[in-house]
Amino acid sequence: MFPNIKEIKRRRIALGITQAQLALRSEISQSLIAKLESNIIEPSYSVVGRIFSALDVLESKNKVKAKNIMRKNIVTVKPTDTVARAITLMKKEEISQVPVIENKAIVGSVSEKTILEKIMIKNKNIKQLKVFDIMDNAFPTVNERTPVDVLMSILKHNQAVIILENNKITGIVTKADILGTLGR
Repeated sequence: MFPNIKEIKRRRIALGITQAQLALRSEISQSLIAKLESNIIEPSYSVVGRIFSALDVLESKNKVKAKNIMRKNIVTVKPTDTVARAITLMKKEEISQVPVIENKAIVGSVSEKTILEKIMIKNKNIKQLKVFDIMDNAFPTVNERTPVDVLMSILKHNQAVIILENNKITGIVTKADILGTLGR
């Protein structure tokens, strides 16, 4: 099925590019783009495919990526740390969750939500327990080029997203970081 040809002009204008610039990116003539936008001709599927591919590439370059909003200073705990230490770190750093790291690998996570749930279930002070006694699954991971809209989808069901590059942790994105982009 053909994409809607009327989208070409709308998307081109939204990107702030001329017909000539889109033609150059699509490797077709500017006059062909003008005729398409004026609905003078019916294009071939390959021409439409090249135009929409070029528009997709241009739009993805304009999107905010994980590396633009991630926090590089990542606070972590070890599975053998006490829950008291995790709580102290979260209070000190004013954060709601921390990844659990062992031998440079992400093995779990701890959040305020988890701690409060465990207190309610166990009905006792859990500060002396070890992090591995209460930790949740590890936060999901993505790379630095992941668009914010993908991060938002992941954060609907997770407390945070870990950013990896070459299997090395380079950052973390939380719901608060996403909200921070709205004020820019």
